[in-house]
Amino acid sequence: MTINNPLPPTHESLAKQGADFFRAGQIVKAYHAYLEAVLMAPEETRYRFSLIRCLTNIRTKEHNYKLQQAILLCLLDDDIPPQSVALIWLEQLFLDPTVSGFKKLTVCDDYDAFLTAFDHDVFVPLLNNKYFLAGLRKCVIKHTRLENLLIHLRQFYLLRADAAQKEAVRPFLCALACKAFLTDYIFPVSDEEQDAVLHAEESFKDLSVTDQIILGCYRPLYEIDGATALFDYAIEQQAQDLLHLTVLQIDEPIEEQELRQEIQVIGTNSINKPLGLDLPYPRWFGTHPARFSLNAKMIREKLDILYVGCATGQNVAVMAQHTPNAQLDAVDASLAQLGYAKRRIHELGVENIRFLCVQPENMKDLDKTYDLIYAAGALQNVESPTEELSNLTHLMKPAGVMRLALLSDVGLANIKFWRNHIAAQGYKDDYDGIQRLRHDIMHSDIDPLYQRIMKRDDLYSVMGIKRLLFAPHEHGFNFEKIMALLDEAGLRPLKVKAGVPALERQYKKRFPEDFKKTDLKNWAILEQEVPDAFITGYDLVLVKKPSFEGDELPLWYRNQE
Repeated sequence: MTINNPLPPTHESLAKQGADFFRAGQIVKAYHAYLEAVLMAPEETRYRFSLIRCLTNIRTKEHNYKLQQAILLCLLDDDIPPQSVALIWLEQLFLDPTVSGFKKLTVCDDYDAFLTAFDHDVFVPLLNNKYFLAGLRKCVIKHTRLENLLIHLRQFYLLRADAAQKEAVRPFLCALACKAFLTDYIFPVSDEEQDAVLHAEESFKDLSVTDQIILGCYRPLYEIDGATALFDYAIEQQAQDLLHLTVLQIDEPIEEQELRQEIQVIGTNSINKPLGLDLPYPRWFGTHPARFSLNAKMIREKLDILYVGCATGQNVAVMAQHTPNAQLDAVDASLAQLGYAKRRIHELGVENIRFLCVQPENMKDLDKTYDLIYAAGALQNVESPTEELSNLTHLMKPAGVMRLALLSDVGLANIKFWRNHIAAQGYKDDYDGIQRLRHDIMHSDIDPLYQRIMKRDDLYSVMGIKRLLFAPHEHGFNFEKIMALLDEAGLRPLKVKAGVPALERQYKKRFPEDFKKTDLKNWAILEQEVPDAFITGYDLVLVKKPSFEGDELPLWYRNQE
């Protein structure tokens, strides 16, 4: 008698099981199937994306070594945005019994208590733990006590550690310098540290490699004379931790400065208008298309597309990849943003984007009209939203489409509270002012409703805070304001994207006669009945009146929705 033993599972069969479970709503079973597929085929990025999709719907309460290995693979994959796994990375870090010493140190309230508890030799393996370092390099760490620990460690290795102690944790120091750079050096610095840093800058060429790395925890290395030699050394030695750091802090910023010289500037104001502290934000990893709903399917038409306020280029990069025959003009008012965007676009091999430096008041001076204008947040910080939208309308082709995203008055309430606080207390938008503001927010006894701002990624970098809380103008909207705005600009909606399916169902039940769901008067009534319905903002698809005929969007646009 022959016994047929079942074949062992393959990564393909496990992934199929995961997909079937996910469609059936059995998320936990899908998670386990995808987890095994990821570990069985670590080269398959697609399985990691599927695993992440499951993890957004579940939380693990126990340490799982296999999950930790999968998260490490995700963090080492430059195609995956690290923030998609940041929360689970942190959870698993503190659940891991092998790094339980971190908990002991994170409860130290001040530097003196830290020095009493810290045993360097015991903590070397923990500080050099690969899982810890991968998240430290890339993730926004929203954990106040862990942040305080990093501040104490940085101070220790600058001021107290001997050469052997520093060398023993070089991988950690490289990762910490990466973290400091990506936060724009948001961590506070004591007077003693400041004096030591100034001395180190003056004698940089005479420092050991490890001491140069420590200086990178306090200052961007590309600004220091002679730092390029450290990059050359990293290449020569093929020291991966050091190479990662020097590429981030030296090679890439220098390349961005060079690329800025190639960017066309429209209007003299774009050159002369002072921006003060201006650094790329947000710096990003990966370009997974699921982030960008506009490009759900490939668009093959030869289109002219304008992306207004492209910042560091993440969304426009994905848009360009999914409109390969289009010509995209990506505009922003900041050369620092555009230099970063241009470098990242070059790395991705995308060739159909032209970057332009344009202040809002100069948008009307662009030299062409467009089939599609994507304006996400374009009216948020301008002096006159009405004038800016009218300028954009003039740039639309007669049958063109505009995708307009606006912030809501309700959604901005928390931001406006802190803007009023900033004005009353006189915080400045320089390093000292922003660090002081952040400290006050973190230690405020104000109503927790307003402390929830600390949940935003913006609060974990200098430029994030500057752009969120120090913009000279901040406009929120409601449907009454939107109707007046569109009427002035000569636009009408062909689609209102509610964002939440339940809200669209509520609209359909409340106003069954408007089957296209585009009557803004009706939406205004619903907004009054459900005040928080649009707390995340508004998303509208608009066309020009009267040049756009009919009530159907172009086929190329409908096909990708």
